[in-house]
Amino acid sequence: MNRKWWGWGDPDRHDEIESHPELFEFLKKQLALPEGAHYPLVEATHVKLPEGQLSSEFLAALGRACGGGSVSTEPLLRLTHSAGMGYRDLLRLRRGALPDCVDAVVRPSSEDEVKSVIALCETASVQVIPYGGGSSVVGSFDVVRKEGQGVISLDIGLMNRMISLDVGSLVATFQAGISGPDLESQLGSKGLTLGHFPQSFEYSTLGGWIATRGAGSSSNIYGKIEDMVISLHVATPMGIVESLAVPKSAAGPDLRQLFLGSEGTLGVVTQASVAVHVAPASRRFSSYLFRSFEEGTSCVRELLQRGLHNSTLRLSDRNETTSFYHSRGETVALSSKMKEAVGLWLVSRKGLSFEGGSLLIAISEGHPDQVSADVRELKAACGAHHGFSLGASPAEAWLKSRFDQPYLRDSLIDHGIMVDTLETATIWSNVLRLHDAVTSAISAELGKRGRSALVMCHLSHTYLTGSSLYFTYMAAQEPGNELEQWMAAKEAASRAIVSNGGTITHHHGVGSDHSKWMINEDGELGLDALAALKLALDPKGIMNPGKLLPPMEAKSG
Repeated sequence: MNRKWWGWGDPDRHDEIESHPELFEFLKKQLALPEGAHYPLVEATHVKLPEGQLSSEFLAALGRACGGGSVSTEPLLRLTHSAGMGYRDLLRLRRGALPDCVDAVVRPSSEDEVKSVIALCETASVQVIPYGGGSSVVGSFDVVRKEGQGVISLDIGLMNRMISLDVGSLVATFQAGISGPDLESQLGSKGLTLGHFPQSFEYSTLGGWIATRGAGSSSNIYGKIEDMVISLHVATPMGIVESLAVPKSAAGPDLRQLFLGSEGTLGVVTQASVAVHVAPASRRFSSYLFRSFEEGTSCVRELLQRGLHNSTLRLSDRNETTSFYHSRGETVALSSKMKEAVGLWLVSRKGLSFEGGSLLIAISEGHPDQVSADVRELKAACGAHHGFSLGASPAEAWLKSRFDQPYLRDSLIDHGIMVDTLETATIWSNVLRLHDAVTSAISAELGKRGRSALVMCHLSHTYLTGSSLYFTYMAAQEPGNELEQWMAAKEAASRAIVSNGGTITHHHGVGSDHSKWMINEDGELGLDALAALKLALDPKGIMNPGKLLPPMEAKSG
C-alpha cells in the first residue's frame, strides 16, 4: 500500500485545517496558538539511518527463504517499517530522528515462506517485527534490539488473497495481509460483509486487526474482531499453530483467543477464517442532541440494555460536541438544519446547545423491518431522556468523513498542535467517573506545562455492561520539548485510567506504549503465565521483543 512516509495514508490526499476556517479559529482560541506557527518536514533523503546489522550472506538466505516475495534494504522502506502512526512516531519521522531502524524489509508471499523466514531468523537469533498496514499508534514497530543483533520487518502485505468462501456457513478464509478495502470488495461482490470498519480501515490488514484485538465503528452488531475469528494459522519459531474451524468448542482454553491481541510477540498470523454477514439491506441515520453527556450516557445505556440493534452508537461529550459544531461549515445540510429547524427555540425552550450539550450519532442497519423498529425505539428512548432530534445529516456527515480525520491530524501537527488519541473501557456505573478523571488529568498535566488543553471524548463501542471511551486531546506544542510534552500527557492519562477502574486499552493494543501498565490488567501471576507461553513458542525471544510483556521477557530470559 503506497502511503506517506511522514504521515497518514495516500500521498496525494490531504485535508488542510485552512479548509475548515471556523474550526481553525476555534482551535486557535482554545489552544492559544501563536499566529503563523508552521513546522516544515525534513526531507526523507536527510533522514540518517543506522548501518544495517545483517550480513550479505544472511540477506541472500532471506531472499531464498521467501523466493516468491522480496527482501529490501532500501532506506525509505526501512524508515516506514520502523514506526507506526502514533503522534510520537510522526514527531520522530518528521524530525528525521528515529532511535533505531529495522535492517531489512522482508515480504513473503505464502505461509510456507513466512515459516522459512522465521526459522532462519530463529537459528540466527535475528529479531522479527511483523508488519501489516503500519497503522499502529502504540509503538508496535519500535526497534528494541540487543547490541549487534539484526532486526527484520516481516511485511505480510503480499499475502492478500481470499482462500475460500463457504456461503452456506457464512465463513470466509483470507490470507492475513489482505487490506480492509480489498477484503470488503471481495465479500461485497458476493453480497456479504465482515462489518469491521476501524478508522484505519483503508490502511490496515486482517492480520493487524487480529494481532491487536481491533474494533470497528459497527461493532455494536458485528462485534470486535475477536468475535469474528473462527480459526487461525500462526507461524511461530517452533512451527505452525492451527486452530479448528468450528463456531464454539469446550476443548480446553481457546487457542484463538491466546493469539488474538498477541501483537506479533508469539508469531505471525498468516491466515484466518472469519464469520461474515449478509450485507445489510437497509440503513437509517439518526442524530440527537442531549442537555449533557450524563443524560446522553444514561440513554445509551438504556438502549443497550433494552436490546437495541444499532450498528453504531457514538455519543460525544461537551467538548467534542462543541468541536463538531465548529466544523459544521463542511456540512451545509447540518448548518442549515440547525439554523432553520432548531435555532433559538432549541436553545431557549429545550435548554440545549451545541456548545454545552452532547451529540449522539446513531446508524441502524439490517433487515428493513428491524431497522424501522430500531429507529422507533431509538426515538422513544431519546425523547424520554430529553434528546432533541437533529435528523439524519450529522450522522451522514460523520459516516462520510470517518476515514478522513487522520489526514486532518497531519495538518494540525504542521501548525504546531499536539494531537493524539487514547481509549479505554469500563462498566456503566463507572463511565462518568472515568471520563472526568482522564479529562482532568490531561488538562492538569498540560496546564502545569503552560499549555491550554482541549480534551474531547466519545463513547465509541457500547455493550450491555459498559462502554469504551475514546479521547482526543490537543494542545499547542512545546517547541524543542514536543516528545516530553506528549509523554507527560500520556503518563497522566494512563495513570488516571488504571487508578479509576479502566482498561489501559480497548482496541488500540499494548505495544511499547502501554506495556508497563499490563501488571494492572492481569497481575503478576497472569503475566507469568503469558511469559511462559511466549517461552514455549519463542524460546529465543526473537518475535517483536519489547512489546506487550517486556518485563516478563526479561524475567524468562
